[in-house]
Amino acid sequence: MIKKILGILIIIASIIGFYIGRATAPTVLPSYQYNAPIVFTSNSRIDEFDGYTGSQIDKALKGTDLQGLGKYFSFYAWQNNISSLYLTAHAIHESGWGTSYISRRKNNLFGFGAYDSSPYWSANYYPTKEICIKYVSGFITKNYLWKGGLYYVSPTLKGMNKHYASDTNWSTKIAYLMNYLYATIGSPNKTEAVAENFYIQNFNKDIHGYVSRGQFIRDMYSIYAKKNYISAGTWAIDNGLIAPHNKWWIEKITRNEELSIINKLDKKAPYFQNGDFYEKYNRFYCLLAYKLLKEEK
Repeated sequence: MIKKILGILIIIASIIGFYIGRATAPTVLPSYQYNAPIVFTSNSRIDEFDGYTGSQIDKALKGTDLQGLGKYFSFYAWQNNISSLYLTAHAIHESGWGTSYISRRKNNLFGFGAYDSSPYWSANYYPTKEICIKYVSGFITKNYLWKGGLYYVSPTLKGMNKHYASDTNWSTKIAYLMNYLYATIGSPNKTEAVAENFYIQNFNKDIHGYVSRGQFIRDMYSIYAKKNYISAGTWAIDNGLIAPHNKWWIEKITRNEELSIINKLDKKAPYFQNGDFYEKYNRFYCLLAYKLLKEEK
């Protein structure tokens, strides 16, 4: 009797899974008939970071359920050295611009782990959409785009299609969406994108978020200061960057103040004078992050 009940429950679950799975099918906005310039095809390589910033990507995602995720598409594409337009297009296609049931209930933007017979039940669950982007981008890079990877054919959309999707037109659809993103965003800004992502990685915080005067001073201290100071605060006071009171650490600092301090430090002690090549590289991109990125209003 128990076996019969379990059998019935399994059948019911399979039926529900089938119909829920249908609700996860990609909603294509705009339609695949959109007349976008053909820059990318199914034969395009996607194994190199293309240099789009998070804000550039969010421009194309504005008004969709994926808006605000641009910084993660850019960052994890940069970290894995793959195309950020591809990564974004992949998520758009598989999640229907973030509207699929799998995306909303499981934070799964890529239909990862989903089988055609039971797409919802078999799909992986992720605590957040950022974690999903992080995991999937790394997995795809290692297994599909690196030579010697488990599912490697070639570092192109078509090569990935062979083992990734049962839909033989998957690569063409991803290429279409990449063309749509390119037509919407325009050319990349690789220098700014590298600076932005370098800063996220090395300072472990979101550059578009709140930056206190204390955080800024600590960052500048790591770039400019010599080693003989007791603390970042002592260094900042001695160099006339802050007043000697105990509230400076939590105060919000404006963009103009940041640039004013950077210009003052540049004249006083150029950041690139000391250190080995790696240290100079780190300082250069950290400083670029402050010089190039605009404060989000």
